[in-house]
Amino acid sequence: MKKFVTALTICALLLSLCACGQGTAGQASSAAELTWQEQYDLGVRYLEDGDYEEAIIAFTAAIEIDPKRAEAYTSLAEIYMEQGDYNKAVDILEQGVSNLNGEDAPVLEELLASAQRMASIDFENLVTDAYRESITDYDDTSVWAIPKIMLDDPDVVKINEEIWAELYDNTVQNTLETVLQGGSVGNGISYQWAVNEDILSLCIRCDPWDWAWTDFYVYNVSVSTGKELSDRKVYQAAGFTSSDYRERVKEAAGSSFWSGFPEDPSWMENFDPYYAELFNTQLERTIAQENIDQAIPFLNKDGQLCIVIPVYSIAAADYYWTLLNLEDFELVPDFEKGI
Repeated sequence: MKKFVTALTICALLLSLCACGQGTAGQASSAAELTWQEQYDLGVRYLEDGDYEEAIIAFTAAIEIDPKRAEAYTSLAEIYMEQGDYNKAVDILEQGVSNLNGEDAPVLEELLASAQRMASIDFENLVTDAYRESITDYDDTSVWAIPKIMLDDPDVVKINEEIWAELYDNTVQNTLETVLQGGSVGNGISYQWAVNEDILSLCIRCDPWDWAWTDFYVYNVSVSTGKELSDRKVYQAAGFTSSDYRERVKEAAGSSFWSGFPEDPSWMENFDPYYAELFNTQLERTIAQENIDQAIPFLNKDGQLCIVIPVYSIAAADYYWTLLNLEDFELVPDFEKGI
């Protein structure tokens, strides 16, 4: 009986030790999980604070703790992509795809494909000349530069074809024929472009007839997908809500209308009644919602939101397409008030 009790006691002790061992292992696993979560949450907090350097350190530490969690790879890669370091993003995502073989892998693979595309793009020459020529008319020389976006996506191919057909087949060829017949060369074609995060904006200015009329062609494209973007996506990327955008467009257009007249209001006193009525009509047309809706937004090289929009006139032309910077213009007080 004594031997039996001893044996039973030993068995109970062994079972207890096993249970303790299992409990210890479970606690160790929870501790590791908590450490990963702590590192990941730390990275998120740094990211929210805009401290990318510390966020990178925290997400890297999380990956080292548990290399089979997709979230840290995604967050780290997105930081690199936002910084424009697409090769580093590719490296970390390839590492993640290699370490993950479950249902989270496709998420990384999709982001990896985007990073690889961005890494393959020559951002210094994303827009280049499709045609450039200096045309001389008597003592005047004008430069005619037609751009091409260096992406081969369907939307971009269509844009490039449209630009070429409109500016070379129509404008340049017609102007060359005019010059040969003794006409004016005009003031040429120029363009500006910029990439802000994922948005490529291209604004082309065409002045074929000595500044009497200016045409603008504006395109906004997602660099990562090659798709043309809506106006809403462009102004939202600049931090504008729809109502804020419409109000700012109205202010800029109305102020631009007034900018052609003296600041001293005394000129209004002897203003011809016919022109006073015309003035008020053209001002109303400029700031009308119908005209505001015609504004085309784009982002310049400083990331500022700009537009081209018709500004009506009391001069020869009914209106002129005008380029305005919505974040850098002189607001005319009471711009809605006529004379």
